[in-house]
Amino acid sequence: MSKRPSDLFYRIICLVLAGVLVCGSLSGCSSGADKTENVSSAPAQTAEQNTSGLSEEDSDIAGMGTARIYYTDEKCTSLKEYSITMDPSLSIEDKVDEVLTSLASPQDDLRSIIPEGLRVSPEVTYNEKGQALLAIYIRGNYSVLLPNVENVLRVGLAKSLISLKELYGVQIYANIPNEAGEYPMTQISSLIADTIIVNESDENFFQDEVSFTLYFVNAKGDKLVSEKRTATVRMSERNVDKVMAMLIEGPKQENHYASMPPGSVVNEILIRNSVCYVDMNENFVINQVGNEEQELLTLYSIVNSLTSLYNIDTVRFLVNGQQRETYKTVQLNMAFTFDQDLVEMP
Repeated sequence: MSKRPSDLFYRIICLVLAGVLVCGSLSGCSSGADKTENVSSAPAQTAEQNTSGLSEEDSDIAGMGTARIYYTDEKCTSLKEYSITMDPSLSIEDKVDEVLTSLASPQDDLRSIIPEGLRVSPEVTYNEKGQALLAIYIRGNYSVLLPNVENVLRVGLAKSLISLKELYGVQIYANIPNEAGEYPMTQISSLIADTIIVNESDENFFQDEVSFTLYFVNAKGDKLVSEKRTATVRMSERNVDKVMAMLIEGPKQENHYASMPPGSVVNEILIRNSVCYVDMNENFVINQVGNEEQELLTLYSIVNSLTSLYNIDTVRFLVNGQQRETYKTVQLNMAFTFDQDLVEMP
């Protein structure tokens, strides 16, 4: 049996243990507890670990000083998530500036989601309910961005900024060319905090509400009519795929009629240097029973709808991967551009 320690040694052990217990119960024992002024970056799970164990109210307060930001890889094909912490007492305008500054300084040999040559300007406003709304204006030659570069920029910006708990909504605008050759500031993305699906193991947890202009056939069957449509686009989806799916689905408005032959299916869509290559199945040709005028309306319902997207100037058609000289009677082996003459005047 071991001998009992001396009384002095016994008292020392008790004092050390008591000191540890007291220190653990006091909030000031952590040497880094008051370091909130400097912005720091860490993997996203760090912020979640820091707030675990807090009450719901305390966790919300702690969250006011955190945001998630996104960088991209060398090929701009994916988003890499980090978290930043900042002083919770900063104004929402200052927090937005902190996020944008962090986005411009990528870590771990990653790339910024904001391409060189583009400038990002924020503006915070408030709606009638007092909720903070952020408008982001992207200035520069946005329309020349490759689809993958544009995608990580648009999605990464929206996801990063909506992670600020004070923001209710984020809208992104850019200089997009219109049919007149002008470059007005046009909304390209709109995100409300309530629409985020909290399932980050799935890349589709982020979804964006996008406005499209589609073209269908009018009641007389001799012109195209435009139809405004808003659709939810997930991160893994492309706007061109949404447009074609909605054209095949058909119009929603009264006196608008389908332009696509029954059984039409899109095999593949490729975009290269602002040219959109649309590969259709054989039914797109076989089930076209109209005359030359109807053929033109079918083709230009696709062309006008796709070229209404900011990154597409011309459309070329393939059928089962092969180039055809003609549709039925109309020449098909050519580059199609937007045709205003086929659109019915309002």
